[in-house]
Amino acid sequence: MAHFAEIDENNIVIRVLVVPNDQEHRGQEYLAEDLHLGGTWIQTSYNTKGNKHLLGGTPMHGHYAGIGWEWLPEEKLFIEEKPFPSWVIDTEIGTYVAPVAYNESEHEGFLWNEDEQNWTKPSEVHSSWVWSDELKGWVPPVEHPTSEDETMYEFDNDSQTWVVV
Repeated sequence: MAHFAEIDENNIVIRVLVVPNDQEHRGQEYLAEDLHLGGTWIQTSYNTKGNKHLLGGTPMHGHYAGIGWEWLPEEKLFIEEKPFPSWVIDTEIGTYVAPVAYNESEHEGFLWNEDEQNWTKPSEVHSSWVWSDELKGWVPPVEHPTSEDETMYEFDNDSQTWVVV
C-alpha cells in the first residue's frame, strides 16, 4: 500500500491516506479525481525517517508525513512542526535542529531553553538526581516512599530525604 499526504494552501499536511498499490503511480489523480477528494496529494513513505529508508530502500521526502507537518516544495521534504523559533532546518536529515548541537554525553535529560539558547537541566530536577536510561527520566538518589493514605512527599536536596508536604 502507498501513502499520500494532502497538503493545504499553506503546504501543511491535513491528512494522510492509503492508496492501493495498483494506483500508486497515479496517486494524485486517484485521490483527487477518482475518489472526488480534490486537493493536492504528495506521496510519503511509511518506511522513511530522518531521510533514511528503514528497510534499506530509497528514502522518500525526508519522513513519513504527519498531520500538521509542513511540505517544503523546494527541498521536497516533509518536516515536523518547528519546535522553537531559533531552530533551523537540516535538509540532510530532514528535521529541525537546535543552534547548539545536542551532545548526548553532556546533555542527556536536558531540555532546550529558548531564552538562554542552550540545553539546560530542567529546574525541577535537583542537582543530586541522576538520569535513568531505563526510565528515560531523572530519578532521585533515594527511592520515593510508598504510602497507603495518599501522603504527599517532596524531595529535600539538602538532607537527601523525602519529607511530608
